[in-house]
Amino acid sequence: MSISRWQKELEDALNYKNTIILCGNIRDKYLHEEPYTKNECKLLTLKEYLIEFLGRRFNTLRFYDPIKKITHYSQTREKKPSSDLSHTAPQRTSPSESTIDRDLVRISRELTSQTNLCFIIQYTDKTTPEKANSPDEMRLILHLEKIVENIHPTNKQILIYLSPEQIPKEIYQNQPKSKVIVVPSPDRTDLMTLFKYFYKRKDDEVERSVNITDGLKFLEIEQIVDSFKDDFGIKDFENRVRSYKFGELRNYWEEVSLQRLDNAFNYFAQEEGIKGQDKAISKVIRVIIRARADIQRKTGGNPKSPRGVLFFAGPTGVGKTLTAKKLANFLFGSEDTFLRFDMSEYSQDFQVTRLYGAPPGYVGYESGGTLTNAVKTRPFSVILFDEIEKAHPRVFDIFLQTLSDGRLTDSKGDVVFFSESIIIFTSNLGTRTTKTKGEAIKEREALEGLISNNDTERIRQHFLNSVEYFFQYEMSRPELLNRIGRDNIIIFNYIATEDTMKGMLKHHLTQVQKEFNESYSNATPKLNLEMNISEIVEYLYKVYRERIKSFGGREVENIVNERIRDELALQILQAEYQNLSSGTINISVEDDNLRIEL
Repeated sequence: MSISRWQKELEDALNYKNTIILCGNIRDKYLHEEPYTKNECKLLTLKEYLIEFLGRRFNTLRFYDPIKKITHYSQTREKKPSSDLSHTAPQRTSPSESTIDRDLVRISRELTSQTNLCFIIQYTDKTTPEKANSPDEMRLILHLEKIVENIHPTNKQILIYLSPEQIPKEIYQNQPKSKVIVVPSPDRTDLMTLFKYFYKRKDDEVERSVNITDGLKFLEIEQIVDSFKDDFGIKDFENRVRSYKFGELRNYWEEVSLQRLDNAFNYFAQEEGIKGQDKAISKVIRVIIRARADIQRKTGGNPKSPRGVLFFAGPTGVGKTLTAKKLANFLFGSEDTFLRFDMSEYSQDFQVTRLYGAPPGYVGYESGGTLTNAVKTRPFSVILFDEIEKAHPRVFDIFLQTLSDGRLTDSKGDVVFFSESIIIFTSNLGTRTTKTKGEAIKEREALEGLISNNDTERIRQHFLNSVEYFFQYEMSRPELLNRIGRDNIIIFNYIATEDTMKGMLKHHLTQVQKEFNESYSNATPKLNLEMNISEIVEYLYKVYRERIKSFGGREVENIVNERIRDELALQILQAEYQNLSSGTINISVEDDNLRIEL
């Protein structure tokens, strides 16, 4: 059975350092191998662990905290707490000295006059500040400095801090008698030891248990295990951990049926009207199938990573954002699970922290982070980082962490997991005239030449090359490109063919007619919409095809708003003005123009 690295570091430090400073994950539980046994261990708090580990090394073991004062341990037996050290000669103290002052003076006398003694000072971050802002605070730090300097060679003191930032530099900087040991959260090796030797799980369950609990602390795992009244199987355990991490007992991925996957292409291309992007949709579906089966994470891939990662590239207005939004609805049954972050809002250095929360003491700390809050609320989600070329370079560190570790720690210390989400990046790389730093780039000029030749494959390669250039040379972040995966870069086509443009117009008009009749069939006045959709499509295509070709799918929406919805709004108000109880609005094409009449 292997012990954690920090435990080995502590064992070694006891041989040559008199002051050891523990900080970091100090409120967790820790494995301790039973003496004289093989592969038997206990799960202990830090105090319990130190008693077990140090009790046999020292004649006297004492703990101090500002509330309980001094607690004596001899041969691992706890003695009655005391507020003073009766066998220590009384000290003359100044009236201005605090109780903690007097306690530290007494501890100092103990550690300098006795032998084979170990003193553990708990909550040291609460007794001494990291930086002296007053004479009283300076005096407290000075007491600790003097203990470090004058401690008897056979004695040890262990100071416990919550974080490294809280440790006064006077007691460790250029101080050869002390050593700082950061206690980390359990890694995969620690988790493997926990499930194999403490919980005695079967070999085939150990790996699955580690995968699902990666990122949790031992104490959290103990709480989950203790929530079972009886023995439990691995499937029950996975569901309980998922509930703990995400607040969800439902596994929405398991509800994506094979029948629904078979209908996926029709859903995107027909039901949701994403036209002219058959290749892109087919690649998205392939990633969905991979994510549904969780094959990547279960066959040697990173078990902590998100379910899937996609990068949508191509010109503006061709359906990239719409595809991501409809994917959320397809997978999780609601467009509320679509979380969009416009990267232009995170283009400045000071804006980056908004994603995970402002530091303590800064404006916005209590509000938390926009990204972390959203994923906490909706762990089963499609997360869209829109136009990432506009993001500040430090945002790419966040991308790398979420793709590599599948989690992000917010400013309050809460861990947010991304392992049940799909992450999508979009960009307009390949259409720019300037780089992120304002330098000229001829992407658009090169693209226009390819468009004029109608070379679809070379246009696709142009966008792919632009994405790779951006990560490798402009941002110098090839590791992020590797995490995304070149195979997951999906290029969306220009909307240029007659069939595609007419298909988009038909979809929007059909949707307007359907939703109008559903909304106004039981309203007052009761209205019905009739229109010859094929005839109107031909008319709008003839008039607006160049606009659609230039500006894409968003322009189709603008045209329908301008020529159809605005006119319908006038007819509705007209019906109300005339006090009609019912009526029919008819839209047709007459004399090469639209005619709308009530």
